[in-house]
Amino acid sequence: MSAPPDVSVVVPAHNAATTLGEQLDALLAQAAVERFEIVVVDNASTDTTAALVDAYAARDPRVRCVHATEGRGPSHARNVGVRAARAETIVCCDADDVVGPGWLSALATALRDHEIVAGVLEVDSLNAPDVVAARGASVPGSAGDFYGVTFPDRKSTRLNSSHLVISYAVFCLKKK
Repeated sequence: MSAPPDVSVVVPAHNAATTLGEQLDALLAQAAVERFEIVVVDNASTDTTAALVDAYAARDPRVRCVHATEGRGPSHARNVGVRAARAETIVCCDADDVVGPGWLSALATALRDHEIVAGVLEVDSLNAPDVVAARGASVPGSAGDFYGVTFPDRKSTRLNSSHLVISYAVFCLKKK
């Protein structure tokens, strides 16, 4: 049996087949020094979410799907994912996010010194202007930095109505 991962990335998903692939690609592209797994928690999807995760898992052993059918909602799915995680360090992001380069390393580095870490959310890149206006700008001013990860300024936007937010850090913790 292989050594357990250093970090488990928990991704709750409900009917996320249209957005999850981009998130999985971004997670698998992380240049992390830590061994990590991606635990996608299918929360009773009626689309092809589970099949998409199974296809990724067939190509990359770091990806696996667990099912959360006994309850509904992202909080329930995250709890199921945390219980299924093999690592002591847990990082969470959503199926309709796209993590930025260096996201996992930044969070893992921050968790060496802190038990719970949260970071910035950049909502401008994946949301339409009306959504950004309703939620408020995510990053005041121009580009910034979080544990060595640079996030873009608001001039470089990419709009895609099927995504809700680009996440550079949602939250993470260590299991006790």
